[in-house]
Amino acid sequence: MNEKKRIDWIDVAKGIGMLLVIISHVEEHFVGTPMAVLKGPIYTFHMPLFFFVSGYLFSTKKSFREFFKNKCKRILVPYFCLGTILVLFDIYWQGKNPFGNPWFKMDKFLGGMLRLIYQCRFWTLWFIACLFFLNIFFYVIVRYGKTEKVRAASVLLLAIAGLTYYKIGGGGLFWNIDVCLTAMPFFYIGYLCRKTDFVDAKILKNRFKWLLFIGFIAVDMVCYIVNLTMTGQFLEFWGNLYGFAPLTYLGAFAGIFAVIILADACHGFVPLRYLGENTMLFYAWHQTMLIPIIQKFYIEHDMFQAVWLSPGLYYGRIILSTLIICVVLAVVNEVICRLKLGFMVGK
Repeated sequence: MNEKKRIDWIDVAKGIGMLLVIISHVEEHFVGTPMAVLKGPIYTFHMPLFFFVSGYLFSTKKSFREFFKNKCKRILVPYFCLGTILVLFDIYWQGKNPFGNPWFKMDKFLGGMLRLIYQCRFWTLWFIACLFFLNIFFYVIVRYGKTEKVRAASVLLLAIAGLTYYKIGGGGLFWNIDVCLTAMPFFYIGYLCRKTDFVDAKILKNRFKWLLFIGFIAVDMVCYIVNLTMTGQFLEFWGNLYGFAPLTYLGAFAGIFAVIILADACHGFVPLRYLGENTMLFYAWHQTMLIPIIQKFYIEHDMFQAVWLSPGLYYGRIILSTLIICVVLAVVNEVICRLKLGFMVGK
């Protein structure tokens, strides 16, 4: 398998996923808007895609000590660095006053840091925390599950346990380890695809891959529509929504493979590849930091403030907001790396 090509499609696939995450967050209120039609289909696969790619890149070649140290460096350190800055920003933003005046209260900082440490669906950081534990859990499964059947059975049982937990009314747990259970199948199938070379051999080298692409999109949409009709739900990890699980997982995998085909075709598109190579900062800061600033800017300059926007202005607002977020965070990311602070973003 061509390693460079593999890396290219992975980075672009992550870039597509990150772009969809940002787009789905820039418009907070979906009901009665054009985004209401797009939100569900986007949610069916955009977060599963990240779990799948993480599983695809997973390896147990290192000892557990080395593996754990690497995950702390690549995930935990950025989590706390970026998270602490977010806590400080949120205090400032909510108070609308400089840090030096009496409005800045230490109890708010300590409260934010406690939420960061406990981490239960705390901002978009929930995914980063979940990914850390998911890697640890899966390392144990691969190392001690001596055969693929044992590993597959372990993953299936954990997923069923997670879904059952939600069915009986369970809520979010410390560091979102409850999501680790339901997300495990995506991580595991990603791992299997890398191990068997399935993606390259069976999908990307298939001469009918664009028919497969259309088929995957169709399957994803059918699963979404049927699921929504049957249960009124679509996949939403943060809100513990899974609908009818078999349809949910089937649709998610179809969406993932469709994105992979698209990413392979766009592997030379530098902006998407850059976005995929630097998802940590974009994922952590886009919603809690950039979106409120952009919204305030629109209000102060009376932009996009009509009660009912024309479709052109509505989509223009989404596109403009997304572009601003991407450009600003790309500049910030470059500054961080050039100042040799790459550890903040897992570099």
